[in-house]
Amino acid sequence: MAFPNSKEQQIQALLTSEVFDFNRQEFLHQLDTAPVYGRRFARYILFKLDMIYGGKNNRLQPPKEISVEHILPQNPSEGSQWCSDFSNEQREEWTDRLGNLVLISRRKNTAQGRLDYALKKSRYFSKNIETFPNSLRVLQNDEWTPRFLARITAQF
Repeated sequence: MAFPNSKEQQIQALLTSEVFDFNRQEFLHQLDTAPVYGRRFARYILFKLDMIYGGKNNRLQPPKEISVEHILPQNPSEGSQWCSDFSNEQREEWTDRLGNLVLISRRKNTAQGRLDYALKKSRYFSKNIETFPNSLRVLQNDEWTPRFLARITAQF
């Protein structure tokens, strides 16, 4: 096979090759059932959700540094509300899944840590910190439980 000469031919050859092919059904299944945190695409998927929830006319102006925040913490404090609301198995199942993750500014992330949901929610939205549209579901709910996570994950 001869190498295309013109830029247009090179671009066309690239776009028609198998390099961009992927199993869409398997990818969507992975987003729905597997841990997302720590995967190279996690931040991009969350940013895409923010773009979708923000609408076409909402220009998203993210802060210079963003990070992925776990609402249900990775390591909740013993005796916390998290340990009451989630069994060890449920925490293992939900902690790194898409429904439990939001984008926030890096400087605010370090202050959130292992706080219980009500306190994390009030501090997250206080002082007009940078918010992302997908993060509004945190503000709009009074609880963060396995049942709630299953419901919102099904909406993605």
